[in-house]
Amino acid sequence: MFEEKIAALNKKTEADIEALPSYSGKKVLTVKDVGEILRIKRTNAYNICNRGYFRVLRIGTRLRIDRKSFEAWLDGEEEKDGVHI
Repeated sequence: MFEEKIAALNKKTEADIEALPSYSGKKVLTVKDVGEILRIKRTNAYNICNRGYFRVLRIGTRLRIDRKSFEAWLDGEEEKDGVHI
């Protein structure tokens, strides 16, 4: 079921994602942003962020997600050791 949701999201255009007010123009995203983009609950967004699919910066207890890394993950690109392959 999770994979089906991701596949459906991959079909969205960048314009659709840019239309989200909290997403436009940011270099880093919050977990809330990730949840809104993926249309999932905050708990599930935290779980995805902690799986290592994309680069996440921890600042104390807060997480910030690298936008380019997240977008590459949405597009199905792989990342290894912080470098897109």
